[in-house]
Amino acid sequence: MLDNFFINSLKSKKEFTRKRGFFWQARSQILLWYVSLMLIFTGFSLPILYTIIFYQVDNRVKENLKEEIESFEEFQYTHFNEFKGNLDSEQIKEKLDRFLDQVIPEDDNFLITIVDKKIYRSVPKTLPKTIENKPELMKSLLDFDQKNVVEYKQYGGEYDELKYTIKPIVINEQIKGLFVAIHIKTGERSEAFDLLMTFVFVLLSGLIIAFILAWLASDKILRPLRSLAKTANRIDEFDLKKRIDITGYGEIYDLTHTFNEMMNRLEFAFESQRNFLNDAGHELRTPITIIQGHLELMGDDPQEQKETIALVLDEIDRMNRLVNDLTLLAKYEMPDFLHKEVINVSCLVEDIYKKAIGLGSRKWLLDNKATINVIGDRQRLIQALMNLVRNAVQHTTENSLIIIGSNQDKNCLKLWVQDTGKGIETEEKQHIFERFYKGKAIHNIEGSGLGLSIVKAIVEAHNGWVECISEVGKGATFTIYLPINDTV
Repeated sequence: MLDNFFINSLKSKKEFTRKRGFFWQARSQILLWYVSLMLIFTGFSLPILYTIIFYQVDNRVKENLKEEIESFEEFQYTHFNEFKGNLDSEQIKEKLDRFLDQVIPEDDNFLITIVDKKIYRSVPKTLPKTIENKPELMKSLLDFDQKNVVEYKQYGGEYDELKYTIKPIVINEQIKGLFVAIHIKTGERSEAFDLLMTFVFVLLSGLIIAFILAWLASDKILRPLRSLAKTANRIDEFDLKKRIDITGYGEIYDLTHTFNEMMNRLEFAFESQRNFLNDAGHELRTPITIIQGHLELMGDDPQEQKETIALVLDEIDRMNRLVNDLTLLAKYEMPDFLHKEVINVSCLVEDIYKKAIGLGSRKWLLDNKATINVIGDRQRLIQALMNLVRNAVQHTTENSLIIIGSNQDKNCLKLWVQDTGKGIETEEKQHIFERFYKGKAIHNIEGSGLGLSIVKAIVEAHNGWVECISEVGKGATFTIYLPINDTV
């Protein structure tokens, strides 16, 4: 019932996921996030890039104008200042002609000279319409306020797409004219804008290609997850052997490996459960069949009835012991399974010895007694050791030697029961602690096959372990190891 509920829950969840549509898939969500983040990044980067590009354009324009002005300043220093007297307008024009004849402006740069508040000459001679169609600009240049001009100072300004710098021509502390360098930013800005558009085109093309590649890559990366989902949906309580092929590395590899490990545990648990239920059913079916058969055949004879009742009670008692053992194995991992206390190991071993000598006519020997105290469940440890003692009695004959002992060995407390019986076959050692397991040569021995399973459960609940050393024909030694950390 629980298995069917688990499988139906997985199928219902799969149908629910399908109904969510395309954008509910992990692959689509990853790509949506990727696209969103890249678009946000692009949206923020374009204005920043625009600002940086045009800032660099403006700086380059300033540098060009600065070079033109510095060139004129150098010419002015060597040619105008050599005259101590005052120069008239004609002499100034002659000097300006000499400078303008030898200068070649940078691209988009235009040089204008103004003498007597009139444009004297420009380089190139023909000014572009961008400048000629700006009467306000020309008027502001011709009416440039020269009253408060300080010698050698430059004056810059902008007018629409034009940027200009004015250098007064100062002779004997008098303004004789103006040298104006003008740069038309239209070409620079157009090139910068074209560059920006090219970058945007390349960026968007790259993003589209990246999206396609990311979509294909995500398909490959998430393929193990889809395989995991398909495998999980194909699994039912009748087939738990399907696994996912593990390749690559990283989180997906870890997930698929963990899933396969989980399926191994589930398969083992389901197989153990089936075997457990089959064995338990078999063990319970036998006494039930015996009880049913004798009750059906029971007649009116009082002696026969008395014998039948005794047999039925004995079988019921055996069923009750089996149920108690199964209940113990079912709850040994629960927190309240153990009731721990301080245990004197020497007294514990003596009690086991006193109980053991009443189980059969054997040569009993108390080999050693550890003189330490441990923390544990006294009754559970007695139950485990007595199961080992009963097991030793069942596999030995009268007057056989059985040794009980304890010892502190480094980090462990050792409790052991040694017998001189027939011993255990090597291939059987790995199965003797399994539930309902009985060796090939001991089917005639009474028992449910749960005794050693109970021993193992009790010892593991104490964080310990149990091992068996045996040689055929020489007996067996079962040793319980308890961590020394639990000693006091």
